[in-house]
Amino acid sequence: MGLGVILAVYAITQYQIKRRQKASGTGQPAASVSRSSTKRSADDAAVEAELARMGSLLREEKDRRQTVAESATESKPNQAPAASQDGEQLIVLSVMAAPGDPFKGPALIKAFDNTALQHSDMKIYQRLNERAEPVYGVASAVKPGIFDLNNMEHFTTPGLTLFLQLPGPVDGVTAFDDMLTTAERLAVELGGEIQDHLVLSVMAAPGDPFKGPALIKAFDNTALQHSDMKIYQRLNERAEPVYGVASAVKPGIFDLNNMEHFTTPGLTLFLQLPGPVDGVTAFDDMLTTAERLAVELGGEIQDQHHNVLSRQMVAHLRDGIINASLQTARTAP
Repeated sequence: MGLGVILAVYAITQYQIKRRQKASGTGQPAASVSRSSTKRSADDAAVEAELARMGSLLREEKDRRQTVAESATESKPNQAPAASQDGEQLIVLSVMAAPGDPFKGPALIKAFDNTALQHSDMKIYQRLNERAEPVYGVASAVKPGIFDLNNMEHFTTPGLTLFLQLPGPVDGVTAFDDMLTTAERLAVELGGEIQDHLVLSVMAAPGDPFKGPALIKAFDNTALQHSDMKIYQRLNERAEPVYGVASAVKPGIFDLNNMEHFTTPGLTLFLQLPGPVDGVTAFDDMLTTAERLAVELGGEIQDQHHNVLSRQMVAHLRDGIINASLQTARTAP
Protein backbone atom coordinates (compact mmCIF):
# COMPACT_ATOMS: atom_id res chain seq x y z
CA MET A 1 0.00 0.00 0.00
CA GLY A 2 1.47 3.33 -1.05
CA LEU A 3 1.89 6.55 0.91
CA GLY A 4 -1.24 7.97 -0.70
CA VAL A 5 -3.26 5.32 1.13
CA ILE A 6 -1.41 6.08 4.38
CA LEU A 7 -2.32 9.75 4.09
CA ALA A 8 -5.86 8.86 3.08
CA VAL A 9 -6.57 6.74 6.13
CA TYR A 10 -5.06 9.41 8.36
CA ALA A 11 -7.47 11.88 6.78
CA ILE A 12 -10.32 9.72 8.08
CA THR A 13 -9.36 10.65 11.61
CA GLN A 14 -9.55 14.33 10.72
CA TYR A 15 -13.02 13.66 9.26
CA GLN A 16 -14.05 11.95 12.48
CA ILE A 17 -12.92 14.88 14.63
CA LYS A 18 -14.83 17.39 12.52
CA ARG A 19 -17.87 15.11 12.46
CA ARG A 20 -17.88 14.78 16.24
CA GLN A 21 -17.50 18.53 16.68
CA LYS A 22 -20.59 19.04 14.56
CA ALA A 23 -22.46 16.25 16.35
CA SER A 24 -21.81 17.86 19.73
CA GLY A 25 -23.78 20.87 18.56
CA THR A 26 -26.62 19.06 16.80
CA GLY A 27 -27.01 15.89 18.82
CA GLN A 28 -28.57 13.74 16.05
CA PRO A 29 -26.77 11.86 13.26
CA ALA A 30 -27.96 12.26 9.70
CA ALA A 31 -29.97 9.33 8.33
CA SER A 32 -29.21 9.31 4.62
CA VAL A 33 -26.62 10.12 2.00
CA SER A 34 -27.08 13.12 -0.29
CA ARG A 35 -24.97 15.17 -2.69
CA SER A 36 -24.86 18.48 -0.74
CA SER A 37 -22.09 20.96 -1.36
CA THR A 38 -19.96 22.81 1.19
CA LYS A 39 -17.71 25.85 1.35
CA ARG A 40 -13.96 25.34 1.00
CA SER A 41 -11.68 26.40 3.82
CA ALA A 42 -8.82 28.80 3.28
CA ASP A 43 -6.58 26.79 5.62
CA ASP A 44 -5.39 24.18 3.09
CA ALA A 45 -1.76 24.33 4.21
CA ALA A 46 -2.56 23.46 7.81
CA VAL A 47 -4.76 20.54 6.81
CA GLU A 48 -2.12 19.17 4.42
CA ALA A 49 0.40 19.32 7.26
CA GLU A 50 -1.90 17.15 9.37
CA LEU A 51 -2.12 14.58 6.57
CA ALA A 52 1.62 14.58 5.99
CA ARG A 53 2.48 14.11 9.66
CA MET A 54 1.27 10.52 9.86
CA GLY A 55 3.01 9.70 6.59
CA SER A 56 6.25 11.06 8.05
CA LEU A 57 5.91 9.00 11.22
CA LEU A 58 5.20 5.85 9.26
CA ARG A 59 8.12 6.40 6.90
CA GLU A 60 10.47 6.75 9.85
CA GLU A 61 9.06 3.56 11.36
CA LYS A 62 9.52 1.75 8.06
CA ASP A 63 13.08 2.99 7.57
CA ARG A 64 14.07 1.88 11.03
CA ARG A 65 12.52 -1.56 10.54
CA GLN A 66 14.15 -1.87 7.12
CA THR A 67 17.58 -1.23 8.66
CA VAL A 68 16.97 -4.02 11.15
CA ALA A 69 15.74 -6.34 8.40
CA GLU A 70 18.79 -5.65 6.23
CA SER A 71 21.12 -6.41 9.13
CA ALA A 72 19.31 -9.68 9.75
CA THR A 73 19.49 -10.59 6.07
CA GLU A 74 23.24 -9.98 5.98
CA SER A 75 23.70 -12.39 8.89
CA LYS A 76 21.30 -14.96 7.35
CA PRO A 77 22.08 -15.29 3.61
CA ASN A 78 19.36 -17.90 3.07
CA GLN A 79 16.61 -15.75 4.54
CA ALA A 80 13.82 -14.81 2.13
CA PRO A 81 13.79 -11.15 1.06
CA ALA A 82 11.26 -8.80 2.57
CA ALA A 83 8.02 -8.17 0.72
CA SER A 84 8.10 -5.41 -1.85
CA GLN A 85 6.32 -2.11 -1.36
CA ASP A 86 3.51 -3.31 -3.63
CA GLY A 87 2.75 -6.04 -1.09
CA GLU A 88 2.44 -3.68 1.85
CA GLN A 89 -0.75 -2.72 3.59
CA LEU A 90 -1.69 -0.38 6.40
CA ILE A 91 -4.25 -1.16 9.09
CA VAL A 92 -5.56 1.74 11.14
CA LEU A 93 -7.80 1.86 14.21
CA SER A 94 -8.98 4.95 16.03
CA VAL A 95 -10.02 5.38 19.65
CA MET A 96 -12.10 8.56 19.83
CA ALA A 97 -13.21 10.55 22.87
CA ALA A 98 -16.78 11.70 23.38
CA PRO A 99 -17.54 15.12 21.83
CA GLY A 100 -16.45 17.90 24.16
CA ASP A 101 -14.65 15.51 26.52
CA PRO A 102 -11.12 14.97 25.11
CA PHE A 103 -8.61 12.51 26.52
CA LYS A 104 -6.33 14.18 29.08
CA GLY A 105 -2.59 13.77 29.43
CA PRO A 106 -2.39 12.15 32.88
CA ALA A 107 -5.09 9.61 31.98
CA LEU A 108 -3.28 8.83 28.73
CA ILE A 109 0.02 8.23 30.50
CA LYS A 110 -1.69 5.82 32.91
CA ALA A 111 -3.49 3.99 30.09
CA PHE A 112 -0.28 3.66 28.05
CA ASP A 113 1.56 2.31 31.09
CA ASN A 114 -1.24 -0.17 31.81
CA THR A 115 -1.06 -1.48 28.23
CA ALA A 116 2.76 -1.69 28.30
CA LEU A 117 3.23 0.70 25.39
CA GLN A 118 6.65 2.35 25.09
CA HIS A 119 7.35 6.02 24.42
CA SER A 120 9.71 6.35 21.43
CA ASP A 121 12.26 8.91 20.30
CA MET A 122 9.63 10.09 17.78
CA LYS A 123 7.44 11.05 20.77
CA ILE A 124 4.73 8.55 19.91
CA TYR A 125 3.96 5.29 21.70
CA GLN A 126 4.82 1.88 20.26
CA ARG A 127 4.32 -1.79 20.89
CA LEU A 128 7.76 -3.41 20.80
CA ASN A 129 8.56 -7.09 20.28
CA GLU A 130 11.14 -9.04 22.28
CA ARG A 131 13.90 -7.63 20.05
CA ALA A 132 12.74 -4.06 20.75
CA GLU A 133 11.45 -3.67 17.17
CA PRO A 134 8.32 -1.51 16.69
CA VAL A 135 5.27 -3.62 15.80
CA TYR A 136 2.67 -0.84 15.68
CA GLY A 137 2.37 2.77 16.76
CA VAL A 138 -0.05 4.98 18.68
CA ALA A 139 -0.23 8.70 17.88
CA SER A 140 -2.48 11.59 18.82
CA ALA A 141 -5.26 12.09 16.29
CA VAL A 142 -4.35 15.74 15.70
CA LYS A 143 -1.17 17.42 14.55
CA PRO A 144 1.63 17.05 15.25
CA GLY A 145 0.53 13.63 16.51
CA ILE A 146 3.10 13.42 19.31
CA PHE A 147 3.09 13.03 23.09
CA ASP A 148 5.64 15.36 24.69
CA LEU A 149 6.27 13.91 28.15
CA ASN A 150 7.36 17.33 29.39
CA ASN A 151 3.92 18.80 28.68
CA MET A 152 1.42 16.04 29.41
CA GLU A 153 -0.12 17.66 32.51
CA HIS A 154 -2.31 19.97 30.41
CA PHE A 155 -2.28 17.97 27.16
CA THR A 156 -5.60 16.94 25.59
CA THR A 157 -6.55 15.17 22.36
CA PRO A 158 -9.90 14.20 20.80
CA GLY A 159 -8.60 10.76 19.89
CA LEU A 160 -5.82 8.26 19.26
CA THR A 161 -4.68 6.64 16.01
CA LEU A 162 -3.23 3.10 16.16
CA PHE A 163 -1.43 2.09 12.98
CA LEU A 164 0.09 -1.21 11.84
CA GLN A 165 2.21 -1.58 8.69
CA LEU A 166 2.37 -5.05 7.13
CA PRO A 167 4.51 -7.01 6.57
CA GLY A 168 6.25 -6.30 9.86
CA PRO A 169 8.65 -7.89 12.32
CA VAL A 170 6.00 -10.31 13.66
CA ASP A 171 3.16 -12.36 12.18
CA GLY A 172 0.44 -10.09 10.83
CA VAL A 173 -2.48 -11.82 12.59
CA THR A 174 -0.61 -11.78 15.90
CA ALA A 175 0.23 -8.08 15.47
CA PHE A 176 -3.35 -7.13 14.56
CA ASP A 177 -4.86 -9.10 17.43
CA ASP A 178 -2.49 -7.36 19.83
CA MET A 179 -3.30 -3.93 18.37
CA LEU A 180 -7.05 -4.60 18.59
CA THR A 181 -6.73 -5.77 22.19
CA THR A 182 -4.74 -2.64 23.02
CA ALA A 183 -7.36 -0.43 21.34
CA GLU A 184 -10.12 -2.14 23.33
CA ARG A 185 -8.25 -1.66 26.63
CA LEU A 186 -7.50 1.98 25.83
CA ALA A 187 -11.16 2.57 24.95
CA VAL A 188 -12.29 1.09 28.27
CA GLU A 189 -9.72 2.93 30.39
CA LEU A 190 -10.24 6.28 28.68
CA GLY A 191 -13.98 6.03 28.08
CA GLY A 192 -13.56 6.17 24.29
CA GLU A 193 -14.96 4.41 21.24
CA ILE A 194 -13.12 2.29 18.66
CA GLN A 195 -13.59 3.08 14.98
CA ASP A 196 -12.56 0.90 12.05
CA HIS A 197 -11.87 1.70 8.39
CA LEU A 198 -12.86 0.19 5.07
CA VAL A 199 -10.68 0.86 2.02
CA LEU A 200 -11.34 0.19 -1.68
CA SER A 201 -9.10 1.12 -4.61
CA VAL A 202 -9.84 1.91 -8.25
CA MET A 203 -6.60 1.22 -10.11
CA ALA A 204 -5.62 2.17 -13.65
CA ALA A 205 -4.08 -0.27 -16.11
CA PRO A 206 -0.26 -0.43 -15.83
CA GLY A 207 1.31 2.34 -17.91
CA ASP A 208 -2.01 4.11 -18.47
CA PRO A 209 -2.66 6.33 -15.41
CA PHE A 210 -5.85 8.26 -14.80
CA LYS A 211 -5.62 11.83 -16.13
CA GLY A 212 -6.78 15.00 -14.42
CA PRO A 213 -9.51 16.12 -16.83
CA ALA A 214 -11.06 12.63 -16.90
CA LEU A 215 -10.96 12.49 -13.10
CA ILE A 216 -12.72 15.86 -12.77
CA LYS A 217 -15.47 14.67 -15.11
CA ALA A 218 -15.85 11.35 -13.27
CA PHE A 219 -16.01 13.07 -9.88
CA ASP A 220 -18.63 15.48 -11.16
CA ASN A 221 -20.68 12.63 -12.66
CA THR A 222 -20.67 10.82 -9.31
CA ALA A 223 -21.54 14.02 -7.39
CA LEU A 224 -18.43 13.93 -5.22
CA GLN A 225 -17.41 17.21 -3.60
CA HIS A 226 -13.91 18.69 -3.48
CA SER A 227 -13.02 19.44 0.16
CA ASP A 228 -10.74 21.80 2.04
CA MET A 229 -8.31 18.88 2.35
CA LYS A 230 -8.03 18.85 -1.46
CA ILE A 231 -9.52 15.37 -1.67
CA TYR A 232 -13.02 14.44 -2.78
CA GLN A 233 -15.76 13.27 -0.46
CA ARG A 234 -19.35 12.13 -0.28
CA LEU A 235 -21.41 14.38 1.97
CA ASN A 236 -24.66 13.65 3.71
CA GLU A 237 -27.65 15.98 3.99
CA ARG A 238 -25.94 18.07 6.65
CA ALA A 239 -22.69 18.41 4.71
CA GLU A 240 -20.90 15.88 6.95
CA PRO A 241 -18.28 13.68 5.23
CA VAL A 242 -19.37 10.05 4.87
CA TYR A 243 -16.36 8.76 2.93
CA GLY A 244 -13.42 10.17 1.01
CA VAL A 245 -11.59 9.67 -2.28
CA ALA A 246 -7.86 10.40 -2.53
CA SER A 247 -5.11 9.81 -5.04
CA ALA A 248 -3.32 6.51 -4.39
CA VAL A 249 0.12 8.19 -4.31
CA LYS A 250 1.55 10.95 -2.15
CA PRO A 251 0.47 13.47 -1.17
CA GLY A 252 -2.93 12.00 -2.04
CA ILE A 253 -4.55 15.32 -3.01
CA PHE A 254 -6.22 16.80 -6.08
CA ASP A 255 -5.08 20.41 -6.63
CA LEU A 256 -7.76 21.95 -8.85
CA ASN A 257 -5.23 24.50 -10.10
CA ASN A 258 -3.03 21.77 -11.59
CA MET A 259 -5.39 19.10 -12.87
CA GLU A 260 -4.71 19.65 -16.57
CA HIS A 261 -1.45 17.69 -16.43
CA PHE A 262 -2.17 15.64 -13.29
CA THR A 263 -1.98 11.83 -13.44
CA THR A 264 -2.33 9.07 -10.86
CA PRO A 265 -2.10 5.27 -11.03
CA GLY A 266 -5.20 4.90 -8.89
CA LEU A 267 -7.77 6.17 -6.40
CA THR A 268 -8.35 5.23 -2.77
CA LEU A 269 -11.89 5.30 -1.34
CA PHE A 270 -12.01 5.15 2.46
CA LEU A 271 -14.83 4.86 4.96
CA GLN A 272 -14.66 5.08 8.76
CA LEU A 273 -17.19 3.20 10.87
CA PRO A 274 -19.25 4.03 12.79
CA GLY A 275 -20.07 7.20 10.91
CA PRO A 276 -22.83 9.76 10.44
CA VAL A 277 -25.04 7.35 8.46
CA ASP A 278 -25.87 3.65 8.64
CA GLY A 279 -22.76 1.58 7.91
CA VAL A 280 -24.27 -0.65 5.22
CA THR A 281 -25.85 2.36 3.49
CA ALA A 282 -22.50 4.17 3.47
CA PHE A 283 -20.60 1.09 2.23
CA ASP A 284 -23.11 0.41 -0.55
CA ASP A 285 -22.89 4.04 -1.68
CA MET A 286 -19.07 3.89 -1.65
CA LEU A 287 -19.10 0.61 -3.61
CA THR A 288 -21.51 2.06 -6.19
CA THR A 289 -19.27 5.12 -6.55
CA ALA A 290 -16.20 2.90 -7.00
CA GLU A 291 -18.01 0.89 -9.68
CA ARG A 292 -19.03 4.06 -11.58
CA LEU A 293 -15.52 5.50 -11.34
CA ALA A 294 -14.05 2.22 -12.62
CA VAL A 295 -16.39 2.25 -15.62
CA GLU A 296 -15.86 5.91 -16.47
CA LEU A 297 -12.08 5.80 -16.04
CA GLY A 298 -11.45 2.30 -17.37
CA GLY A 299 -10.08 1.07 -14.03
CA GLU A 300 -10.35 -1.99 -11.81
CA ILE A 301 -11.77 -2.17 -8.29
CA GLN A 302 -9.47 -3.78 -5.73
CA ASP A 303 -9.83 -4.58 -2.05
CA GLN A 304 -7.47 -3.41 0.71
CA HIS A 305 -5.10 -6.28 -0.16
CA HIS A 306 -4.94 -5.10 -3.80
CA ASN A 307 -6.82 -8.16 -5.04
CA VAL A 308 -9.61 -7.75 -7.59
CA LEU A 309 -12.77 -7.11 -5.58
CA SER A 310 -14.95 -10.22 -5.69
CA ARG A 311 -18.61 -10.69 -4.83
CA GLN A 312 -17.51 -12.93 -2.00
CA MET A 313 -15.37 -10.14 -0.53
CA VAL A 314 -18.23 -7.63 -0.90
CA ALA A 315 -20.54 -9.99 1.00
CA HIS A 316 -17.85 -10.51 3.64
CA LEU A 317 -17.37 -6.76 4.14
CA ARG A 318 -21.11 -6.11 4.32
CA ASP A 319 -21.63 -8.95 6.82
CA GLY A 320 -18.82 -7.54 8.93
CA ILE A 321 -20.51 -4.12 9.04
CA ILE A 322 -23.85 -5.69 10.03
CA ASN A 323 -22.27 -7.81 12.76
CA ALA A 324 -20.37 -4.82 14.15
CA SER A 325 -23.57 -2.76 14.20
CA LEU A 326 -25.45 -5.53 16.02
CA GLN A 327 -22.66 -5.87 18.57
CA THR A 328 -22.64 -2.12 19.16
CA ALA A 329 -26.42 -2.12 19.63
CA ARG A 330 -26.22 -4.98 22.16
CA THR A 331 -23.54 -3.24 24.24
CA ALA A 332 -25.13 0.22 24.11
CA PRO A 333 -26.47 1.44 27.47
